[in-house]
Amino acid sequence: MLGINTNLSSLIVQSNLSKSSAALNTAIERMTTGFKINGAKDNAAGYSISTQLSSQLSSYMVAQDNAALGIDMLNTAMDNLSLMTNHISRIRDLTEQAANGTYGATSLSAIQEEINARLAECVRIVSNTEYNGISLLDKDDSSGFVKSVTPLTEEEAIAQGYTIIRTAEELQALDNSLTGKYILMNDIDLAGYDWTPIGGATGNTFRNGELNGNGYVIRNLTVDDTSVSGGLFGITASMRILNLGLENVSINGGYYSGGLVGQASTGTTVENCYANGVVTGTYIVGGLVGQTAISSVIRESYANCDVSGEGRVGGLTGSVYNGSVVDSYSLGSVYGTYRTAYVGGLIGSLQGPIEISNCYTRAEVSSESTHVAAIVPSSTYHSSFNNLSYYSFVNENLSPFGDTYTGDLSLVTDITTMPGEVKFQVGINSSESSQISLNFSLGYNLSVNVSSASSARMALEKIDEVLSIISSKQTDFGAAYNRLESALETISVNIENLTSSRSTLRDADIAEVSSEYIRNQILQEASATLLATANQSPALALQLL
Repeated sequence: MLGINTNLSSLIVQSNLSKSSAALNTAIERMTTGFKINGAKDNAAGYSISTQLSSQLSSYMVAQDNAALGIDMLNTAMDNLSLMTNHISRIRDLTEQAANGTYGATSLSAIQEEINARLAECVRIVSNTEYNGISLLDKDDSSGFVKSVTPLTEEEAIAQGYTIIRTAEELQALDNSLTGKYILMNDIDLAGYDWTPIGGATGNTFRNGELNGNGYVIRNLTVDDTSVSGGLFGITASMRILNLGLENVSINGGYYSGGLVGQASTGTTVENCYANGVVTGTYIVGGLVGQTAISSVIRESYANCDVSGEGRVGGLTGSVYNGSVVDSYSLGSVYGTYRTAYVGGLIGSLQGPIEISNCYTRAEVSSESTHVAAIVPSSTYHSSFNNLSYYSFVNENLSPFGDTYTGDLSLVTDITTMPGEVKFQVGINSSESSQISLNFSLGYNLSVNVSSASSARMALEKIDEVLSIISSKQTDFGAAYNRLESALETISVNIENLTSSRSTLRDADIAEVSSEYIRNQILQEASATLLATANQSPALALQLL
């Protein structure tokens, strides 16, 4: 058919010219970008998969940087620990020298001066070791004192009015003199003693006095009598207990049982003390203090004990009655053995007015009772809470407080990282398999007194313990370093494999695309030539007129 209004030949050529031009543009786009998938229009499923692979690759590259930064952090910590090892090794040499007994007071004083200088440098290293604003090597949350202690010498203690305590017998004799100002001059081992709590008898209270632990430790305290109150102390009033550590306590007591004090009442202050071990009692039981009552306060202290009792059981203290707990924490486990027990990871029960601030717990809490909470299960009027935290990975089914609590829960934080712990993100997911956890905190407490050969010999064991702690921490750091290096290798393999997969899916085959380009270029030129010819077809109709 030969017509004027419709030029079918031209329409066919125009259609093919449009297709070849579009294909030519696609080939140009693929050659200039290097990708055969440049948008969802090219391959919808492939584009989605490619985008996911690109996101994973980007995340793995960040994880690679994370692991490298983690190695740098570990190097910082390990180098500073090596410096501490050098100082403490020199302190041991000096202490060994002083233990010889061939040095007079002047010589021992000179040795003590160098020891003190090196101890001060160790404290400075611990305090100032940081990486990118993160403090490293701080005190661990399960060993040592919350605050470091510089022990008083015997001369200094006597000048301040203290009575010196050196032996278990002298410590037990405090029960015959329940007022006074006492101080420890060395660690005391109570292994083999069936201890009677100081001031534990009815009407016999340790009152208006002080016990300064002086940074020393009482070990292996054992109480096995359900008719008595207390641990080391029974009942205290208007007194102060400070700078004292209790290690490996074993308490099986009655009402008001605690590792350090059964009933701290009427203005008792417990400061910079800790206890670890096992505490069991019948009623009002705490890892450190049974009851904290009547203007008494627990400050800068902790308990790392397995605590159990029939009622009002707390990881730190079983009950707070008109008292305070500040800057303190609890670890270990807490168990209520009776179905109506009040059981809390930090405190068993509260009766106001009270103040609890800047405290945390990661105690494992369990009981058949319904009065169970991560921090404290019950509270009454005038309770004041501020900056509390607990660990849900231990207490994932527990609320911080019992059902009766109506205060501001914004003051309570659910934390999943322990103090001193750093989690290196070396994977691309939120699971534990993408993380390497390490506790950087260095828990140690070292004081060395070489005022006499005998005191120097006693200090050698403590120095060896600190060297062992540092060596163990170096081992932890070294193992973490190796894990981070392994993670870097794994990340590199994943990046290589994902890059290869994405390339197979997305990258253009330039040889194939260039052939497409040439073919479509030729088709475009041919279509352009033929379009000129097709456009002359209507003119042929005029020749018939």
